Amino acid sequence: MTRSWNKDIQSITICVILIALIAAVFGRVAMYDFVKIDDHRYTYRNPVINEGITLEGFVWSFQASYDVNWFPLTWISYMIDVEIFGTGPKGHHVMNVVYHTASTLLLFLVLRGMTGAIWPSAAVAALFALHPLRVESVAWISERKDVLSALFWMLTLHAYWCYVRKPGLARYLGVVFAFVLGLMSKAMVVTLPFVLLLLDYWPLRRVQTRVPATCGAEINITSVSVKRLVLEKLPLLACAIAVCIVTFHAQTRQGAVATLEAYPVWTRIGNAAMAYTGYLGKLFWPVNLTVFYPHPGHPPLWKFVAAIVVLAAISGAVLVAARRHPYGLVGWLWYLGTLVPVIGFIQVGNQSMADRYTYLPLIGIFIALVWTCSELASLRPYAGRLVATAGAAAIVALATIASAQAKHWRNSETLMLHAVAVSDQRWLAHNSLGCVYLKSNRLEKAQEHYLAALTLKPDYFAALNNMGITLYEQGKYDDAISYYDKALASEPERPDVLANVAAAYSRSSRNDEAIIHYRLLLELSPENDWAHHDIANVFTSKGDTARALIHFREATRISPDFAEAHNGLGECLNELGHYDEAIQAFREALRLKPDFIEARANYDRLLQAEFP
Repeated sequence: MTRSWNKDIQSITICVILIALIAAVFGRVAMYDFVKIDDHRYTYRNPVINEGITLEGFVWSFQASYDVNWFPLTWISYMIDVEIFGTGPKGHHVMNVVYHTASTLLLFLVLRGMTGAIWPSAAVAALFALHPLRVESVAWISERKDVLSALFWMLTLHAYWCYVRKPGLARYLGVVFAFVLGLMSKAMVVTLPFVLLLLDYWPLRRVQTRVPATCGAEINITSVSVKRLVLEKLPLLACAIAVCIVTFHAQTRQGAVATLEAYPVWTRIGNAAMAYTGYLGKLFWPVNLTVFYPHPGHPPLWKFVAAIVVLAAISGAVLVAARRHPYGLVGWLWYLGTLVPVIGFIQVGNQSMADRYTYLPLIGIFIALVWTCSELASLRPYAGRLVATAGAAAIVALATIASAQAKHWRNSETLMLHAVAVSDQRWLAHNSLGCVYLKSNRLEKAQEHYLAALTLKPDYFAALNNMGITLYEQGKYDDAISYYDKALASEPERPDVLANVAAAYSRSSRNDEAIIHYRLLLELSPENDWAHHDIANVFTSKGDTARALIHFREATRISPDFAEAHNGLGECLNELGHYDEAIQAFREALRLKPDFIEARANYDRLLQAEFP
């Protein structure tokens, strides 16, 4: 009884220390702002989320494949934040830290229960909680899906531990339920059935094989056949496959999945090998971490070969040592397997790797390292103190680096300034920092960074277009046109650039050129309501009211709630002498937008003219 009581006191103390450490490292993020990478789409400019908890929002969360993914529970968690804390960033940040803390504590408790080893379990939990690679997932509001899915990952492990100790249908359904909630938070959780099979091998020792007992283990679990263990995971696998299909459909439908022409098979394999070794490098030397790791294309042969050699060497070593040190094999396969969905075999986006992708996979490496150190500590009387001291020093060092890394997430500007300082491909970081300044109307600063990006990469499409936008906002229309033309030279069928250059021609009174580009835009996007509206305005400037009328009608047909188009339609109808129709058009514009000053003036002027 005394021994059990002491273990409980130790566990409670460890939980309190973990909470304090997480608060020390991540507590300040509660005061941070949104960042202008994805946060606007997930939260503050998402009208559904900003309504809080509503029936319509609940239904939308299950139907939406927004952000080329399907994660209804993540959307609902944002709605709950808004309902409790309001629409500002603080509530979202606080809840990210809460979810991360809960996952850390659950990880500790699950490992302690499965292995019986308190301090190794605490070390793994501390590494998971405080490693600098965790910062992106915790400090970035848009990565709610990481911390929320991790929480249900840990709950699934806990439910599985309960089921293994006392099998039964109700407990098994608890495993399935927690797993489904994880899948509804982020599809990356699909690898969890694979991890459960690894845990069956070690530390649970459910496999009928000679696997040695774990350090401090005091559990007695009946071994079963491999066939039964696999059959046991089939319902979970079925759920995972269903979510994979839904997610892949959403990604392909929205054009997020890169083609084989863009990223050939060997390029994907090469990047995957280098990403696996790259993450290991960042694990041991977590410096120059950034939100950007652009895909480099096909890697140099020597880098690919070196990565394959490293992976093969580690795999061979853990296989040879598996009989005596099963935790090494389990940890290594955990790492390799859980990274598969995001390692780049199916390339989504243009990143080669990301810190957030390591959130769950590195737990496997932490387990392998900590249990290896635990065994080393038992070899000599002094080794235990040495390993404990080194481990504590490592955790303090990692927490210090993580705290410094978290400061870069204070706002968009600090995040991008850091990216410019550490990124290998600074042209991308300069462009992103320029976008931060452009959105805050600091046009000269934006122009400075777009020029820096173009100095490094003269044909960089995004910077050319953004430079054009910046010059346009400064009223330098001819200069803007020159940058838009350069952008169109590399990607001639971009509707957004065609709209930009057409607007610049219109503003510089070069109406014929504006019409040419609006027509090119409408060939690509015939249902573009704003394109019809803007070309109609150009025809109006040329005095061609009949053609303007055609396009205003098209704009109102495509978007019946387009107040500006109804007002333009009214002006054309009035010009052509169709006064009754013009009055109806102005009334509709005012119904849609009661404070529309121009429509009100047009309406009043027409009434006074018709009824003096």
